[in-house]
Amino acid sequence: MPANDDFLREFFVDCQNAMRHRSETEYKLLNLFMILNAAIISVVIGVDEFVTDNVKFIGVTFSMVAFLTFITILVHNKIKAEHEIYEKLGQQVVKIWEYFELFKKGAYIDNDMILDEEARNYGKGKGYLRTLHILWGMTIITDTILIIFGIIKLASI
Repeated sequence: MPANDDFLREFFVDCQNAMRHRSETEYKLLNLFMILNAAIISVVIGVDEFVTDNVKFIGVTFSMVAFLTFITILVHNKIKAEHEIYEKLGQQVVKIWEYFELFKKGAYIDNDMILDEEARNYGKGKGYLRTLHILWGMTIITDTILIIFGIIKLASI
């Protein structure tokens, strides 16, 4: 198949849009997760007001800890999967840049190149790891709060 510059330009735009979608998905999941953490704590506090049996309350509390941890694992796996696709799309973009000789000195600018060698790592950033750290940090804090609630109830038995 002969090279088609127009196709590559359109494909480049498609890759950029797909990468943006992956990044937005990560942020949307994190935002929903923040809301879920607050809701779980609110539910446990609400359950404390209505459930007089401390054993049942402890059961609810530790069930919420297990539920939150399970949801965290699912969100973690989804973010990692989205990042793997993001990396592959980034490498497609690098191939397009190579085709247009953006790494070649003198191709467009005398004795200079448009992109430096570091740009070959496009899409391979570690920003998603920060998101995962935030995700697990929130889970650990929320789980700790819930466990403390359970321990307080256990101590009052």
